Formats: sequence, C-alpha cells, structure tokens
Amino acid sequence: FQGGVEDPELYQRYVQFGCFSPILRFNSAESKYYKREPWLWDVETFTVAKKYLQLRHKLIPYIYTEAYNYHKNGKPLLTPLYYQDVTLYDSSLYDNQYMFGSQLLVAPITVPKDPLIGRTVHRFLILDGIWYDFETGKRFLGNKNYIAFVKSIDYPVFAKAGAIIPMAKYEHINDVGNPKILELHIFPGANNTYDLYEDDGYSNKYTKNENVITQIKYLYQVDNYTLDIHLLQAKPGIIPLNRTYLIYFHNIKLNTQVEVLLQNKPYNYLIYEDNNSLVVKIENVPTIMPLKIKCAGE
Repeated sequence: FQGGVEDPELYQRYVQFGCFSPILRFNSAESKYYKREPWLWDVETFTVAKKYLQLRHKLIPYIYTEAYNYHKNGKPLLTPLYYQDVTLYDSSLYDNQYMFGSQLLVAPITVPKDPLIGRTVHRFLILDGIWYDFETGKRFLGNKNYIAFVKSIDYPVFAKAGAIIPMAKYEHINDVGNPKILELHIFPGANNTYDLYEDDGYSNKYTKNENVITQIKYLYQVDNYTLDIHLLQAKPGIIPLNRTYLIYFHNIKLNTQVEVLLQNKPYNYLIYEDNNSLVVKIENVPTIMPLKIKCAGE
C-alpha cells in the first residue's frame, strides 16, 4: 500500500485477507511500482484474485446479515479468538486469527512461502468443537493446534459444526441486490438457526422495520436431518416473490433420501453431487411460503 514492493505473493494474500474483512478495496499510494488491477499480474496471481473476488461477491448476504447483527445487537463482524476463549488473550502464536461473523473462523496467512517447497508453512488453532474447512469440508477436531502447507490458491477458513452460510448466485456480474438464486451452505454435526437479514440496500427505511428476516433452521441427527426456511418478518417488494434455492449439504453423499415440502405439500426438486456435497436444487419457490427439506440415509 505505501512504500512497499511489487510482489505477486503479497498481492495474492492481500486479496484473500480482504475477502474475509469488513472492507475490500484495491487502492494504494500512487506509484509506478504498484499494480492494483488483477489482470495486470501473472496468470497465477490473476487466478487467485479472481477466485476470491468472486467469492467475496457471493458472500454479500452473509456479510450484510452479520453487519446488521452488529448494528442491531452489538455483535462485531470481526472478533478476536479470546472473545471465544479468554485463555487466548495473551497468545502470540494465534493473535492474528479471528471470527468472521458468527459462523466462520479465519486464520490469516501473514508469512511468505517456503522457497524450497513452494508453499506457506502455516500454524493455526482450531477452537473448541468440530470445524470444517470451508472449501474442502475436511473435518478438524477443536482445542488443537495444526500445521498445514498452504498453496497460493488456498486460504485457511473454517465453518463450525452446523454452520449455515447464505450466499448469492447472482445472474449479472455487477449485481449486489437481494438474489433470486440463493445458495445455502450447510455443514453437519450440530443444530443451528440463522436469521438472514435483507433490506432495500440503499435507504434508511430499515429504521422503520422495512426489511425481511428469513429464518433458516437446521435440525441435525446422524443420517437424518431437516432444514426449515420461513419468513419471520416480511415487507413486500424487498426480496423476489420467487426464489431458487441451491442447498449445499457439505460432506454428505448422494445416497440420501430427500423430501421437499412447500407449505407441507410435496414440491419438485433436483439433487446432485458437487465436490463431496449433496446439492438440493429447488426452483421458483414462493418466498412467502414455508419450505422444508428432509434428508435421510447413510
């Protein structure tokens, strides 16, 4: 940003860190040595930047909800680990780690790669409980220290057991509105409830309760789990009348019996497997009606 050097690896980690920060901006002091635009870099750097910029765009519903929770309830978007475990207050090994909202744990990479292996030797701490790698679904037991050898394209972000992460699948590249296609990323292992917050995105009408809160409730048992989606609070004209849901049940195999009910009546759906996740696609769901997805099987 200021008085530094032009370094592709530093730029890559800067973009990844920005993806899981309150504000992501490509700015720096004016200099012929700094390239802000991803497409001016090498292919690897461009690929990393593209992946995390697109992920950031998809995370808008989650970030917006978590920011609203800060406004409404005083729960910051970023919190240090000692907010979860006070014994970590004086930790120097893991003082860079933080919670990103209520569902995600981030362990930022702040050191360069080892030149011999071409990867970053990264030490991190997993908090109490069961956690899953946000991208691969790899399972981690809590209250343990770990070491990983991290490639440029990867970044250490973990979802807690039962985590519910709402993400947008926008139809247009610059769209930032309330999405017509909503991805819900569900991680196994625990019950959870998540209240997705949406408003018009630009006015102060939210101060007059002109907003929409959709409750997503996950009831988990081994080989038997249910997801309920219904409106807690609704103002007409804020979210689409109909929505398509892509529900990613992470670490779940395809040999699962699925039942979808819209207002307690069977509703059409499609299931398929994607990167070790069971995906249930439900199209054109009236958002005012309660939706239930039941899954069972080994």
